[in-house]
Amino acid sequence: ADAAATAAAAPAPAAAGADAPGCACGAAGGCCRAGNATASENTPDTPKEAGEGAQDEEYDPAREPIFPPALKKHVFGPLRVEHEGYVWIRPASLEQLVNVRCEHGDACKFVVGNTELGIDLKYRHADYRVYVTTSHVPELTCVARTERAGRAGLEVGAAVTLTRFWEALRGTRAALADEGKAHAARVLTAYEENLQWFASTQIRNVAALGGNIVTASPISDLNPIHVAAGAVFILAGPNGAAREVAARDFFLAYRKVDLRADEVLKSVFIPFSREHEYIAAYKQARRREDDIAIVNACFNVLLTPASSADAAPVV
Repeated sequence: ADAAATAAAAPAPAAAGADAPGCACGAAGGCCRAGNATASENTPDTPKEAGEGAQDEEYDPAREPIFPPALKKHVFGPLRVEHEGYVWIRPASLEQLVNVRCEHGDACKFVVGNTELGIDLKYRHADYRVYVTTSHVPELTCVARTERAGRAGLEVGAAVTLTRFWEALRGTRAALADEGKAHAARVLTAYEENLQWFASTQIRNVAALGGNIVTASPISDLNPIHVAAGAVFILAGPNGAAREVAARDFFLAYRKVDLRADEVLKSVFIPFSREHEYIAAYKQARRREDDIAIVNACFNVLLTPASSADAAPVV
């Protein structure tokens, strides 16, 4: 899903016959990315520099092609492309992203997975002139355990894909179990159970967490969980300004949210469940897989020692 105002490979075994660890390129003694070209330059498996001998080298079907090492170390900077009245902008920092937002306001459309914007363009015949990708903004693509207002939790960048979000949930849940805090992961389980029915694998691989939030999608599977779980949305504005809005206060009406024209959604903070807090989320659709919801529901109950319901958000 597109944010209207947001966006390892396992080490390959050593080459046969190598005495030291190697990588997929076949160079013994370490990875070619680290510059450990210990293998002889005459070794057939040793990758050549870009363009070197590319014209003369014959294709060998027995040799697995590798991703160009130089590209793996490439540092992406800001990019702006203009053509026939259309503009594509790729900011490389949060400050640059906010500046673009301030310059163009709602006239620019943020692109992450293109899963919703694509519908606007193809079926609603929308004609937007400025497109902004958030894929290279570090602040929007990180996931970390943190603490806010005395509550520990997981902070997820708005441009983090749903697949990566799901992986982070599983990893954090396992870590909490190892720490003897399995109860804290109940909220993470609620997200996980819904993500398995969220669209398809292909869509989850590109769609971002912030897309359904900022577009206030009425069929979002995750927005009810955000509200019931007490999630907090961190917004970034000009000159380093930041604002935090509780999920329950962010959605104002149909397709309308509490986001100013000079702000972007930076991240989502999901507080861990407390010891006697229980949360469950549900989705009802015509079919279980790859379908939009008819209705979503999420229930969150916090019990006191007296076994009374102290707080019970139902969304």
